[in-house]
Amino acid sequence: MFNFAVDSIGRLGRHRFRPGFGFDQACVDLIYAMTEAENRALVERIESRHGHRQLSYMEELGMGNRRYVLIDLDNGGKRITPAEAVKGLKPFGEE
Repeated sequence: MFNFAVDSIGRLGRHRFRPGFGFDQACVDLIYAMTEAENRALVERIESRHGHRQLSYMEELGMGNRRYVLIDLDNGGKRITPAEAVKGLKPFGEE
């Protein structure tokens, strides 16, 4: 749904998802959980292209749901929040 430059996002890990648009919602939530310095360009892009409206319209059309669960595979499959998922995020090239 959203077309972001990979180097702007950094490494968010691998994602597995079921049909619906929970994956899209998770991506947006992860971006908004980043610090302002990390997410400024992406938030501007989402908001200038009516990204939130796209998600709500997908829901109105019955294209699935926004539900998702983030799990940390490095810590035994523990459920985590978007804020926990992006904590310590390092963009590509800053490893």
